[in-house]
Amino acid sequence: MKEDNNSYKYIIGLMLLGYIGIMIFANIITSDRVFSDMENRRLEQVPKFSFEKLSKGEFTSNFEKYTSDQFPFRDFFIGIKSNCERILGKKENNDVFLGKDGYLMEKFNKPDDENLESKIDAINSFSRNNPNTNKYFILVPNSVKVLEDKLPAFAPVDDELFYIDKVKSNLDKGIKFIDIYDELFSKKDEYIL
Repeated sequence: MKEDNNSYKYIIGLMLLGYIGIMIFANIITSDRVFSDMENRRLEQVPKFSFEKLSKGEFTSNFEKYTSDQFPFRDFFIGIKSNCERILGKKENNDVFLGKDGYLMEKFNKPDDENLESKIDAINSFSRNNPNTNKYFILVPNSVKVLEDKLPAFAPVDDELFYIDKVKSNLDKGIKFIDIYDELFSKKDEYIL
């Protein structure tokens, strides 16, 4: 019985070493990607080494992000993870709701009041510094507000229109605010590019 247990451990150990070897080999022969279509974002690239960055911990932190982004077969593993979560009934993944009819909808997170005010102040300052320029401002709501009926049940979302109205009411009168929510809502059943 003890001999069978040792051979089992030996086989598992060899399988683990084989897997690690395959992943190292795949990492060496695979070129780094710049952009992930699946995640719609730029991927981390090899960080520049310096002893100063190493001593501050910046290099190791950036290298960890790089290895995570450039992991071989990353899209495949992400697909497996998201499919498993969907099967288990998870309704949200990385601030993206898994909505009805296969819709993927980015979650709206209410902005920090101080940050919002500083951005409005910057826009108003630009307007005041350019008095002879026609100024237009548009704040487009995301799909969570326009397609609320596609959200999963009890999805926790903040009222995006409240913040759009807050921006609109705090902009200088010389800025023409273009409100497109009603137009988008009226076309919500049509395919919009």
